[in-house]
Order: sequence, then C-alpha cells, then structure tokens
Amino acid sequence: MVNVIALLTALGFFMFYGLTTLVLIPLALLSWALKKVIAGIKWVQESIV
Repeated sequence: MVNVIALLTALGFFMFYGLTTLVLIPLALLSWALKKVIAGIKWVQESIV
C-alpha cells in the first residue's frame, strides 16, 4: 500500500513538473521575444530621430 501511495505521489509530482515546464518554456520564449521586439522598436525610433 505504501508503494502505491509513493508511486502516485511521484507520478503526480512528475506530471506537475512536466506541466510547469510546458508552461514556463513558452512563457520564457515569449518574454525573450517581447524584449527583442521592444528593443527593436526603440532602436528604430532612435534611428528615425
């Protein structure tokens, strides 16, 4: 019985970890892309002025 509980706990932890990773990686990429876009916009504005 203890093994089943430990297995379910580990499974839940890995599922939670996997979902968190699946969410965090796109968010990190999105924020990186946004920073690049903002930097590009600022660079264009400075070039025009």
